[in-house]
Amino acid sequence: MTAGGAPDGAGRGPARLPPLGRVAPPTSSDMPATPRPVAFICHGPSCGERGGEALLAALAARQQAEPGRARVLLCSTSCMDHCATGPNVMIGHEDGVQGGLLPENAEAIWEFLAGEQPSD
Repeated sequence: MTAGGAPDGAGRGPARLPPLGRVAPPTSSDMPATPRPVAFICHGPSCGERGGEALLAALAARQQAEPGRARVLLCSTSCMDHCATGPNVMIGHEDGVQGGLLPENAEAIWEFLAGEQPSD
């Protein structure tokens, strides 16, 4: 505390993180042979109300059912700025945002991520 009763650092801007040290960049031996497919599932207020959280839960349950089949990275995110078309999912980094995907679509999404054609 300072003499005026304010906490130390008050009025000097945001707190700063301590130095973290240098981290060596990953080498090719640290990287997987094939990158894992990734899906970002929005659970923000609008998407969450429309089933985004349930879709994430359904995909996570599907992944738990077959842990060795596909090493898919499921990431929850709070907003993709496409609220009117949610729930939104971004698959990979180049496919763009897919809107209106519901928990009922989890199997088809999983099959796509796992590299298989969805069954009819």
